[in-house]
Amino acid sequence: MRRAALLLIPLFVLACDREPVAPDITPTFDDHAPPVESGIVLRGERFDAWTWADSETGLRVTIGFDVLEYCANVFDFELVPFQAAFLPSDRLLVREAGPMHAAVWGFTAFECDRFTSEQPVATGEVRFRTTDNDFSLTGRNNVNAYGVMANGVIGLTDGGTAMLAAHARFLIGEFGWRPTSLTVNLH
Repeated sequence: MRRAALLLIPLFVLACDREPVAPDITPTFDDHAPPVESGIVLRGERFDAWTWADSETGLRVTIGFDVLEYCANVFDFELVPFQAAFLPSDRLLVREAGPMHAAVWGFTAFECDRFTSEQPVATGEVRFRTTDNDFSLTGRNNVNAYGVMANGVIGLTDGGTAMLAAHARFLIGEFGWRPTSLTVNLH
């Protein structure tokens, strides 16, 4: 038995002196590029644009479009990445997220005469996100809520910068879209 153990020691030493060989394993998937369509999740880009006003601050935000072009009947909305998830309960969750351009105006009315004659208070690129927890409108409890958020440091017309925090929340149902919260804040 001792003799067998002594014979194995040189083999072990020889094996330790060899250069390690990397295994030849080719991955069958790519972590960095998920599929566009998996049967459960759908990814892509879509055009989107938003505007709402905050009556308390007296500000209006426009996101994803140039309001001057819009007032001239040019509808050039920005593309934003989206992801949709199909749930077993027949619900479809949709989320958009990405950078978009925003402008903050010093009035609440959506009037092209004012947009074309007044300067925005601030402009810049913001982090934009929407969340729809029931795109397919199944009508179950805790569903049919929609949220829009835009946050980021943007340039003030007078030369400084400010933090934009703009949020819009809606309930969706047979009554249409009902806003529950519309805020536009510059800090």
